[in-house]
Amino acid sequence: MAARGARSAAVFTKWVAHVTGDEGVQGVLALQDGLLLGRFVGKVTGRSVEGLNAGAQSSEENAANVRAAFSHLEACGMPLAALACSEDEVLEGNQEMVLSLLWDLADRFVIAPQFPSATGHWKSAFLQWCQARCGPRGVSVTDFHKSFQDGLALCALVDSAMPNTAIVNMPTLRPSEQRQN
Repeated sequence: MAARGARSAAVFTKWVAHVTGDEGVQGVLALQDGLLLGRFVGKVTGRSVEGLNAGAQSSEENAANVRAAFSHLEACGMPLAALACSEDEVLEGNQEMVLSLLWDLADRFVIAPQFPSATGHWKSAFLQWCQARCGPRGVSVTDFHKSFQDGLALCALVDSAMPNTAIVNMPTLRPSEQRQN
């Protein structure tokens, strides 16, 4: 479980660095200073966060930056009660909760706009997208858990994205060979 958390932290760290253009980000806990969090929130929402103190040195100034980022999220229509993470948890350096915050932001501002659906939830639209790509390759996708355990759905998605379908060779794959798939 700890390895999965470390991988998640590494992936989200790269995402924060990419979005902010700051390749020197040393981990998601760098968001504690509030300035990086504010810049990141501004980029994912498409609007600059007002009231950030770029020269923040003290914990009070960092807290003000975190508050500004959270206020900005609320102004962008994201109820703070809907977030898994609070301002205090960011300031305390609770990595698990900061990762939850980043996932909430990814869900709201990146994923959901890419997969709009009649139900208003991106998961159902994304599931339909997966089904449309996997079905023609003989792979049934009904959920994001069991349907992906044998690796066939992932292979089918990769196959659907490749110009040369001989790369994956779907007919040779077997559900019993999970690791190989």
